[in-house]
Amino acid sequence: MTERPSSSNRPGVLLRQAAARVLTVTLAVVAAIALLASWFQHAALDKSVLQAMDSLATFYSEKMILLEQEWQERAANMHHRLEMQNLFAQPGTEWARLSSALDQEDLTLFPIVLVTNAEHRILFKRLSDNVSFPDSFNPSPKLGWFHDPQEGRLYRWVAHPFWLGERGAGWLIAFVPVDNAVLFRNALPFTDLFLIKGEKLVASSLGGNGFKEEALIPGSRWRGAVRTDVLSLPWGEFQNAPPRLVIRHHSQPLFSSREILLAGLVAFFTLSILFWWTLGRWITRLTLRITTLGRLSREFAEGYHLTPDIERELLEAHHPGGDEVAAVAEAMKQLTSAVVKRTGDLEKQAIRLSESEERFRALTNSLSDALVVYDDHGVIQLCNQITGPLFGYDEIQLLGSSIETLFSPRWVSALWREKLLIHNPEGKLEQDATLEGIALRSDGREFPVEISLSGWRRKNKTFHTAVLRDISSHRLLEARDMRAYVNRVAISALLEIGLEPLPLRRKLEVALEIILTVPWLAVQYKGSIFLADQEGSLDMVVQKGLHAHLLIACRHIPPGYCLCGRAAQSRTIVFSNCLDHRHDVTFEGIGEHGHYCVPILLKSALLGVLNLYVDHGHLHDPEEDAFLTTIANTLAGVIERGVVEDRVQHMATHDALTGLPNRTLFKELLEQEMRHAFRLDQVLAVGFLDLDHFKEVNDTLGHEAGDLLLKIVAEKVKQCLRDSDILARLGGDEFTLILPAIGRGEHAAALANKIIHALSQPIPIHDHPCQIGVSIGLALYPDHGENVEALLIAADQAMYQVKRTGRNRCLIHSKEMAPT
Repeated sequence: MTERPSSSNRPGVLLRQAAARVLTVTLAVVAAIALLASWFQHAALDKSVLQAMDSLATFYSEKMILLEQEWQERAANMHHRLEMQNLFAQPGTEWARLSSALDQEDLTLFPIVLVTNAEHRILFKRLSDNVSFPDSFNPSPKLGWFHDPQEGRLYRWVAHPFWLGERGAGWLIAFVPVDNAVLFRNALPFTDLFLIKGEKLVASSLGGNGFKEEALIPGSRWRGAVRTDVLSLPWGEFQNAPPRLVIRHHSQPLFSSREILLAGLVAFFTLSILFWWTLGRWITRLTLRITTLGRLSREFAEGYHLTPDIERELLEAHHPGGDEVAAVAEAMKQLTSAVVKRTGDLEKQAIRLSESEERFRALTNSLSDALVVYDDHGVIQLCNQITGPLFGYDEIQLLGSSIETLFSPRWVSALWREKLLIHNPEGKLEQDATLEGIALRSDGREFPVEISLSGWRRKNKTFHTAVLRDISSHRLLEARDMRAYVNRVAISALLEIGLEPLPLRRKLEVALEIILTVPWLAVQYKGSIFLADQEGSLDMVVQKGLHAHLLIACRHIPPGYCLCGRAAQSRTIVFSNCLDHRHDVTFEGIGEHGHYCVPILLKSALLGVLNLYVDHGHLHDPEEDAFLTTIANTLAGVIERGVVEDRVQHMATHDALTGLPNRTLFKELLEQEMRHAFRLDQVLAVGFLDLDHFKEVNDTLGHEAGDLLLKIVAEKVKQCLRDSDILARLGGDEFTLILPAIGRGEHAAALANKIIHALSQPIPIHDHPCQIGVSIGLALYPDHGENVEALLIAADQAMYQVKRTGRNRCLIHSKEMAPT
């Protein structure tokens, strides 16, 4: 036996060199990480605080809007319930009845309720808080703030018009206290809320009065290890100085500098110990294995004899495995055992051959698919255990029979027999062919199969191997997957339509077309979509293929009427496969049919109903129910977005006070009418209207009276116009007219004089008769201009000529007029 290496030959240099390098790198890395961690921590804190403050500003801006919407909704509900009780029907008992009705209300949110008449005099007070009110209270606008300086409280009030019986119209005003409790409920963790009125602290989420003297100035500051950031948001409007919601957020670094330094030291010592016990020991074992392999190779080379000691040490060197040293040990082991492998006897080969045959049989019988081997005449030579039960035969019955026995006669063709069952005309085998066919069980039942075919030769004879797999369940899964894919495509298309910049009606038309063309959905190519109003009634917005009678009868449907009204009332899908008693809308010649009426809900709010037609006798399908529910939920999002977009578009193109088209929309409409007049060779008139003495009304009665006067003027002018005429407000007391197809200038002047006469009558504003007039300048297309700007300038010049020569009349532009 070879002598073992002495202790002086044991590895140590490599280990010491590795340890020194690892410790140096570890120290440098830990120090750099500690410095970077400290810097990144402060940078991350700054960034996170900025993001947190932006998020808090957004959150509380939306939160204030949501709170006010909730208060307005609850005040509106209380007002509606009181109105429904007709409390002022019996004079003399109205206030007692009102007090009794309020006792039935939950006044936790509204501890103060006032009732005023049209002159804003307080007629009734319901006070749960100690608050002093004057004899009158003006609820304009309908939402405002009330500050009680005596008690230091701040209230948000909501006003609704209230019918007082013989007293006429009045106001119901509900007050919500914005106090410590409201701020405490809405305060987030690490965040304090303060409500400031003027320079005085009104409420605090911390409660008490401990912060009245503290300056809550927006910005950031450090207090010890804690950073405090403050921001201020206005809450609503209050005489151009709304209360301010001050948000104070506290944050601090995750680790202090001392903790970072201590963690770096611990990490350094820990990593040093780990590297020592891992890398050092690994290098020691590695060098020992290399030394052992060198010594064993020399010993084997000396005698080419594989001793038990060499085998044992090779196994020990190979045992760690997975690295290059193990690969060398494996190569040596293969080299030393090559002689043993070459001297194996025939008995061992026979044993292995027998075992291989047993494994082959076990393998074929373990397959989950049928395996059939047949010759070039189609005679079955071999089959596994699955084949018999799959086709309903015994294995003995199949052996020697034709392969065509396993397939349906209507599927087996001459071409299939020529190419795959036997061989092609050139005598070449079809290798690895895969196809689908129709198999036949012994009882005559057919089922789909997937066939994998391959050919091979043995002793100049051709054989074929067929692996047959039942794909009945696979076909069902394919159909289900295809349906799911179609559903996803339909939902995606609806979502894309919701994002398109189209009017809501156009979006719903496209959405209905998408729904009606879903291939697997068993609906007729006709249907409709209804939208719900505030009372829960349904208005038909879009339709496809409906009878003319239905377009009239179903234009407006109340809740509970017919199938669509029942779906809206119950908030559930209503299904019918025939014309039953629930069909309230019928007409002569109506055909037999059924319906899916699907409510379109956003959370619990009803947005509308999707109405689809099915054939008479159609069976109710739960999958259709689930899909239509998903479609309705998607339509809810489309409708919600479309309503908002239409509202925004209307606000952008119409005057907020009068609802008339604004300057931008007026110019677009004028361009359209000019193009129309050009095509039809018609005369178009444009008018500038400027109210006379309007400034005196504003100065004497106030801007509120001026706004009311502008609304009344807009209504009076519209009553003088034709349906095709267009009235717009440019701003202030200036209005414009578009008079298409007016014929001659005299006709335009006659219509203008009609407006002058209507506005010359006294207009009562707050019991004060207001005497105003109007100066009108007219310009004709194409005589006074062939573009928008030229016509507007001409009409403006005519109007100013009226102003200079006496007012309260109209004048058509002429070339002698000086430019304004």
